[in-house]
Order: sequence, then structure tokens, then C-alpha cells
Amino acid sequence: MFLHLRRNNLQHPNQYGFRTNRSTEEAILDLLDKINSAKNSNQYALMISLDINGAFDHLQYTSIKNSLDNLKYHSSTLETLIDILSNRKVAINTSQGPATWNQQQG
Repeated sequence: MFLHLRRNNLQHPNQYGFRTNRSTEEAILDLLDKINSAKNSNQYALMISLDINGAFDHLQYTSIKNSLDNLKYHSSTLETLIDILSNRKVAINTSQGPATWNQQQG
């Protein structure tokens, strides 16, 4: 999926995750540039950052997908996230052979 997005130039230019030659350091430098640019233009800069420890560990995938669907907003980022949360499977090898089941959370 990410290969398809990269080959077809469908990733947002400000996306740092899952991108070749992109890093968190670049994201921070880009953020600092935007803050300095706003400061030099006598404008305000606002950043909201959320990092909720274990947020996806217990949240039901259907709940996330339904919330995204309710946004009624079309974007490749939302489609990618919905795709990542769809049809997930867990597979392990057992003494009787491979066992798979649907993954609903975590």
C-alpha cells in the first residue's frame, strides 16, 4: 500500500512517517522554521500535539473507522488510516499448524 502511495505521488509533502529519507528530526526542523517564519512576520503560531500512551491498545477499530466515516471528509490520509484498520488478522504458528483470527483492537 505505501509503495503504491509513493509511486503515485499520493503522500502529503508534510508527511514524515513511512517516507524514505524523512525523519523526526526533519519534522522538528520544519516546525521550527514555521514558528520562526510566523515570529518574523509578527504572526502567531499554534501547535497541537497529542501522544496518548497506549491509545490504540484498547480502542476498538470499528469505533475509530466509524468516527472517521462520520467526518464526511475525503482525504487520502483518512482513506489510508481506514484501510490500515480494515480486515486485520492475527496469525501464529501452533503445534497443529497456523492459526488466524480477526484483530479488532490493539
